[in-house]
This record gives sequence, C-alpha cells and structure tokens, in this order.
Amino acid sequence: MTATPATATAEMLSSRSPSTGQELGRLAITPPADVQQVVDEVAQVQPFWAQLPLTDRGRYLRRTAQVILDEIDAIGELIAGEQGKPRAEALLMELVPTVDALHWIAKHGPRLLDDERLRTPQLFLKTKRQELTYEPLGVVGVISPWNYPWSIPLTEVAMALMAGNGVVLKPASLTPLIGERIGMAFDRAGLPVQDTATDLAVYPPAAAGGKGLSPHTDNTIQANTNGYVDYLDHYGRTLGGGTVVPDNTAYIRRWSVEPLPTNPNNVIILQVMVTRQRDRGVGNAGSVSRGPQEARLMTIKSRKVQ
Repeated sequence: MTATPATATAEMLSSRSPSTGQELGRLAITPPADVQQVVDEVAQVQPFWAQLPLTDRGRYLRRTAQVILDEIDAIGELIAGEQGKPRAEALLMELVPTVDALHWIAKHGPRLLDDERLRTPQLFLKTKRQELTYEPLGVVGVISPWNYPWSIPLTEVAMALMAGNGVVLKPASLTPLIGERIGMAFDRAGLPVQDTATDLAVYPPAAAGGKGLSPHTDNTIQANTNGYVDYLDHYGRTLGGGTVVPDNTAYIRRWSVEPLPTNPNNVIILQVMVTRQRDRGVGNAGSVSRGPQEARLMTIKSRKVQ
C-alpha cells in the first residue's frame, strides 16, 4: 500500500484517503511567517495552565480519555480513512493505547513530577533542606508522524501538558485531519480557552489590561452573538463564527461567561449550549434550559486576582 500525498495550495491542505484517493477534507495552512505568533499565543496562556496543581492537570487528561471513548468509533473511522490502516488496527494500536496512556500519566504524573527531597550524607548539611523541583519548559513543539498519527502525538502532548507546558502540534501533512481531531479531543475535555484582552482582576471586568475570558453580552445563549458562537458540521468540525450561519452547519455552539454575583472578583460561571436551533429567542422569551436534542454544560471556575 502506498500513501497518496496530500496536495497543498497557497492556503489549503487537501487530505485524501490512501486506499481510494477520495478527498476527505481540507484544512487551512499556517504560513511559516505566522508560526511565531501561534507560539507566542500559547506562551501567553501556558503560565496559567502551569499554575494548576498536578492532580488537576491529571483530571483533564482523564476527561480527554473519556472523550476518546465517547467518540471511539468516529475517530477509528477517521484514522482508517486518512492513514489507511485497518479499522481494527486503528482501535487496538492507536486508540486503546492512548486511553491507557492518559490514565497512566494522570495517575503517576503527580508522583513523578512532585518535588523530590534530596538527602545528603554530610553531617554539616543535616540542618539544610534540599529539594529537586521540576519546572515546565514553556512551549513544547510536537511533530507528528504519519504512520501512527494518533497514538504518538497524543501521548507526547499529554506528557507535555502534565508537566505544565503549552503545546503546539504540527501534524503530518498526510494526516492533518487526525491532528485536528487530537486538538478537538483536548478542547472538549475542557482545556483552557484564552483571551488576552480582558482584565478579570477587577469588577466590573475591564476591557483591557489583563488575561482572562471576556464577559458575555446579553442573550448569548439564546441567539447567535458574534464572539460567542460558532458553527459545527456533522463531524464536529468548526465551520466559522459570526452571526451568519454557514452552509453545512449541523450544530450551533453558543457560550456565555459571567462573574458569580456573590463573589465576582474570584469566580466566573461558564455556560456552553450546543443546539440545532438558529434562534432560541431573546430576553425572557428564550429559555436557557436544555431542550430536546440539545446539550448544555455549566461550570464554575475560581480564579486568582491578578
């Protein structure tokens, strides 16, 4: 079996099945001149991720493992289609090992990366205390191979995240859709979303001067609000944002961010609604309760005053 090379244009990368030659999808190419900007953006949010305790980082990895299990059939089909290996091999050699690896890293990572006390035999040092502390490197780059495009990069990304690093993943040009799906798995597990504009250390939040999530405007859950909505196709791939619904949209994802009224300086409320309804009404006319065939997530996150 030979792999059919993906064809690149100035803006898009086309991925084709090596067994049929059928185009599976296209992704935008990041120009070399923009790579540094991507790294800089990750570097801005990485310190906040590194502040999470090791056990909390492990919790995110376990949630990523559950995302993989929830979507294991669709991911297996994607690996088989884009990389070309049989679906059973994709399941046994790619997906199951990564679920196991995520749980292993989450379980043993806190112990392996915790501060380690160093003992010395010298008597004159018995009154001293020495510790070996592991610090994140910052931003880590992961380059994915095409032959194991899921298990190798995902495990490396997980190890880097467990150590408190930010990660930039460069998937193989033959399997870019699989690389995109890795990012989606971590995204759905709830890894940090970044906004480098808003200052959440003050109340009401200031429009500039800090790093945080921008507070939402009115009715972002009920109607399509620019900046708080994006559109997904049947495979969960993002088609774009804005208030105009693109073609091939199957799901609409809206979200809101607001300070907790009783503790606005330290706690924010995040809500996400996935629906097929283009407009659920505005104001009191549009209920934010989950309706049939809708998914709704609400979580409360604490934050440190900057």
